[in-house]
Amino acid sequence: MLRDAPGRVLRASATNLPFRDGAFDGATALWMLYHLEDPAAGIREACRVLRPVGLFAACAPSRDDAPELKGLVEPHPRMTFDAEIAPRLIGEVFDDPEVVSWDRPLYQLPDEHALRDYLQG
Repeated sequence: MLRDAPGRVLRASATNLPFRDGAFDGATALWMLYHLEDPAAGIREACRVLRPVGLFAACAPSRDDAPELKGLVEPHPRMTFDAEIAPRLIGEVFDDPEVVSWDRPLYQLPDEHALRDYLQG
């Protein structure tokens, strides 16, 4: 992906970024903190490279992801970082983080046949 990315790119560890303290207005951790054994280390590193009024944005799957499938498939295995533990972990690093969640049941599939049709669609 880096090879095909436009502009300058840099490959680095999320827990040891090669940037000075307070170098950025924003940092993102999109769909990646659960790959870290210690996601808090990645969050602390993002905080370190942010300016005091910087914005940190993270997203991760929820244990209740795809609520329309609830009861029809096995739930996600517990990860080192997910939507349920994100507020606590981020709150340990950032003061008073704003957490926005939009994953909620929008439609409940009634049975396995509807699930099959949904997945085939």
